[in-house]
Amino acid sequence: MRLDSPFEPPSKTTPIVLFAGSLFCLWGLHLILSYRKVLQSIHNHPGLRVCFTPTGIIGNILPRIPGIAVGAHWGMRRKHEGLYAPFGWDIVSIVSLNLLYARGTIGFYPKIRADFFIADPYAAKVLSLLGNCASPFPVP
Repeated sequence: MRLDSPFEPPSKTTPIVLFAGSLFCLWGLHLILSYRKVLQSIHNHPGLRVCFTPTGIIGNILPRIPGIAVGAHWGMRRKHEGLYAPFGWDIVSIVSLNLLYARGTIGFYPKIRADFFIADPYAAKVLSLLGNCASPFPVP
């Protein structure tokens, strides 16, 4: 190696940094693919897309930041005209990161989740009947 070379020899930490960086990139790719899969599973239903779920702790602690968090008491502040009317539906979806898993345990990495919020009482009744495996529609 020449002494006047502008390049320095690689350090011993370079492989570790490259490995950690590639793991981080794979993790990001996994989150993006999971996000797209969740959107496809709800047929890209109109609604909010935020980083932190509004039903979680972090989503309620943060103030309203578009695209990041909806803020505390978001349902009471926005009401029907602010949440449902812009989308033209009485059922809207919220796709977000879920940092807490079942039983309140914190996961190693976040998962993407989709929630539906319903304004129409009849639709809520029909969906609750479907959840109980009872058919709300008459069988011919």
